[in-house]
Amino acid sequence: MDDYSISSQGNSDAVKIVVLGQGGVGKTCLILRLRNDDFDENYVPTLQDTYHKNLVVDGLVTQLEILDTAGQEDYEVLRDMWIRNGQCFILMYSINNQESFEDVKSLVKRIEMVKCINQKTFQEMNIQIIIVGSKLDLDSERQVKRELAENFAKQHNLLFKETSAKTGQGCVEVFEDLIRKQKNQQKDINQKQSKSKTKPKKKRRFRCNLI
Repeated sequence: MDDYSISSQGNSDAVKIVVLGQGGVGKTCLILRLRNDDFDENYVPTLQDTYHKNLVVDGLVTQLEILDTAGQEDYEVLRDMWIRNGQCFILMYSINNQESFEDVKSLVKRIEMVKCINQKTFQEMNIQIIIVGSKLDLDSERQVKRELAENFAKQHNLLFKETSAKTGQGCVEVFEDLIRKQKNQQKDINQKQSKSKTKPKKKRRFRCNLI
């Protein structure tokens, strides 16, 4: 089977990546650039597609299950379902569309509401997010300053990258950076859990109350 075929069947071992953002920001184009290093200028709105891809990061093969989602407001009610099922998130905006960046800000808050239950943080749950500014080839039409978007990502401890699916710039790195951080964070979590298990438990002293 082709490692990037569209599939409706999930893989429990794969890292689940959900790509979110307004319609027309280039979500599908980003995935297709990773999938087969290709670019299609024809915009066809997506409802929901799932792609599988084996990606080598730091010498290790990682299975990706990438969910390409609808950006139209008509499907906004589905977002919570997509978020609940996701482990890593790519939040996309167009650098030439300020409104699409504002939508990304709202998405960060939405993910916090849906995923961070019981006061757990993104780090504790190993939920990784990268903010992606697309259409870098249209820099002359830029509405969203790089510094502004980058600072927003830093404030929320999120990854950041600007890309161009048309030229291929930064597209593969988006997925590499996301997986690298997810794997490193999981190592930290495993080490902390291992240390907590090896700590000797204090003996409890029981006292009898005489009546």
